[in-house]
Amino acid sequence: MIERKAIIKRSLPGLFLRPKQSAIRWIASLALALTGYFCAFSADAREPLMVFAEPALSDALKELAGDFKHEYKVNVVFNFGGSTSLVNQILNGFPCDVFVAADKTSNVVLLSKKFIDREIIAKLLLNRLVVVADVKNPDPLGSLYDIHLSTGELLAIADSQVSSAGVYAMQALSKSDIIKKMELFLLPVADERAALAVVKNGNAKYAIVYATDALNVKNVNRVYLIPAKLHDQILTTAAVIKNGDNLVAARNFLSFLQTAHSKIVFKKYGFQPL
Repeated sequence: MIERKAIIKRSLPGLFLRPKQSAIRWIASLALALTGYFCAFSADAREPLMVFAEPALSDALKELAGDFKHEYKVNVVFNFGGSTSLVNQILNGFPCDVFVAADKTSNVVLLSKKFIDREIIAKLLLNRLVVVADVKNPDPLGSLYDIHLSTGELLAIADSQVSSAGVYAMQALSKSDIIKKMELFLLPVADERAALAVVKNGNAKYAIVYATDALNVKNVNRVYLIPAKLHDQILTTAAVIKNGDNLVAARNFLSFLQTAHSKIVFKKYGFQPL
């Protein structure tokens, strides 16, 4: 009993002073403790939110991140890359709070591994594929069959092993029955933005990219809108990672991406909000 009392005295020394002195000291100690608690809580709540997304979304998401920070006082940090690459990073323990994907396969994998729940996947946007050409080739194409390449000329696409844009591009080429014709001329690159850059720099004659990537880009001509029937629906979704460090902020960001304001921003960058 004596030992326990000694422990209590060491833990709460103010309670064993004279009544008036004890009360003042106790109130001061409590105030300091609560201040420290709420400061710690505030610091935790404002830790950066880590969002994984494909490069095609970078411009729109960066703008929305500033708006989100203004409203929620939370910084957003991005990791942009091909969907397959991003999924592998998540599966290998890279810190991620929200995953924004433009393909179904990524969500299927994360659902099967229980990294996300079906209830916290939001359908956000639709996109299309286009063929772009360098400035030496301004004439529009009537179809994918009209892509003619000679020795040394290339068709750039995102690598289908790491990027959903590459998967859709390969689907379009396959369904058009020109994949064999194009095999020797294909230039797989890291992602859709890289494919666009290759054409912009004059190192490829054509590229297949998202329509949003080709919007208002200098030194590149959009020459053909690929029919949607030639590939799977390009649906962008956002999901909260269950074991992320900022679940509350992640859910807030997911909701924020579905607001009327966010839809206006997405539309400005060429996306079709849902």
